Amino acid sequence: MTSGPVSGELSISEIVRIGRDLADRLTRPDRVIVDPRRTPNPAHYPTVYGLTRHTLKCGALVFDLYHLGWSVEIMPTVRLCYETALTAAWMSESREALAAALNQGIDKRRKIAANMKASLITMFTEGADSVAHSQDEHHDTIADATKQARAFKELCQALAPAGIDAYVLYGVMSDFAHPSLPLSDQYLELRADLSAGVALLPESKPFEMDAWLFMTTASMLWAGRALDNMKAGSPDRTFLREKAVELGVAEQLTLTPAVRRAEYEAARARRDAKRKGKKPRHRGTAPSSSDASDPDPVDEASAAPSS
Repeated sequence: MTSGPVSGELSISEIVRIGRDLADRLTRPDRVIVDPRRTPNPAHYPTVYGLTRHTLKCGALVFDLYHLGWSVEIMPTVRLCYETALTAAWMSESREALAAALNQGIDKRRKIAANMKASLITMFTEGADSVAHSQDEHHDTIADATKQARAFKELCQALAPAGIDAYVLYGVMSDFAHPSLPLSDQYLELRADLSAGVALLPESKPFEMDAWLFMTTASMLWAGRALDNMKAGSPDRTFLREKAVELGVAEQLTLTPAVRRAEYEAARARRDAKRKGKKPRHRGTAPSSSDASDPDPVDEASAAPSS
């Protein structure tokens, strides 16, 4: 994911400057043409857009809070930025991801509905059957994509260069994003001069943020590239490549060859099954006009406030 140490040779001010450059450039409202080869479903681009937008906004928030003197308190947002960026990359690269994510959403809604039925609160039990999408049917996808949607470790291992290293970083972030003992220790100090042996601190101990600000900026870059790859001509490709070089990271996260091959084989099997189930086309029949239709423009200005 990186070339060299996690935070490279960059100073914190340089890392934050690159991150703010990314936020400024990638949150501009513009009118784009979506590449139909990268969007197997009409909801594909809007989904990646939403994930990318949230990554950029969370990254900007991390920088603002750091500037105000916060450190370990920012870690839940750092982790959210990172997790959202890798999910955006997976969603952009995979033709199976959207269906798998939708299925995961349905499963979660069904669990919510089941827990509501078991509740002692009347409002919950009465509303259990009305949970949105809990009655939806699952979408067709492959088992590997289902695993990736369910477990972030599987998602990390589906991406390159990411893999288990990406999940290790996520685990360290989680220590300070969850209510954990390492987090509690940030507010405690061993003191031999006190009878209790420990001092309770009103503020957290100093917490090194270099690597986490670096990963925040890298997350913004990867999410930006995930969305740009879905646009015809990838208008921000050169800008993003330049920022990747400055930062010293891979310019994008892609599916591993094994995952891409599994998706290709699944798509071929679907085509073969569909072909066998159809009546043969009469000779001389022209292809549908929709087969060669031009992509429709998407106006991001209506969805994105100007920066």
